[in-house]
Amino acid sequence: MHRSGSSMIVNALEYLGLFVGCRKDPNHEARFFTKLNDWMLRQANASWDNPMRFKLLERFHIDNIKRVLRMHMSGVRRIEFLGLYKSLRYKDIRSLDFPWGWKDPRNTFTIDIWNELFPNAKIPPPRVAASSAYPPVKVSPSSEILPVLPDLIIILNSHQSPNYSIVFQILTQSY
Repeated sequence: MHRSGSSMIVNALEYLGLFVGCRKDPNHEARFFTKLNDWMLRQANASWDNPMRFKLLERFHIDNIKRVLRMHMSGVRRIEFLGLYKSLRYKDIRSLDFPWGWKDPRNTFTIDIWNELFPNAKIPPPRVAASSAYPPVKVSPSSEILPVLPDLIIILNSHQSPNYSIVFQILTQSY
């Protein structure tokens, strides 16, 4: 899932004002949400490279996972995502009033749970490189890449940033 162009897209969105976390790994993935996604997968004895068991979780387990996630959204660990200043101002990640989101390939498998917690989230539609509707983009005279938008970027409160809304429409439109 890495090397799909999503880091470049998140970097551009962050430049335009999208908050994607204070602590990120080199792939621009928020460590807070990466840890939560890993934890969710482990609840089903699954992992990012072997996710099939995750789709077999019973509703009871999903409800318990959502309960724990809600606790983390308002718990002290939110500092890892928000940083100290924002965590003092916002007591719950779900109450942020500015454009924010996160990128993590594991969202591909955990998206249904995140959609239940964040029903107003915007998620670019998935694209597969081999069948992408997007035309190749020249990055140098001798090479070209296909822009791929996997369904792993989750964005909230995008209506508050006109610049971001324009970019989001460009990223999600069909050619």
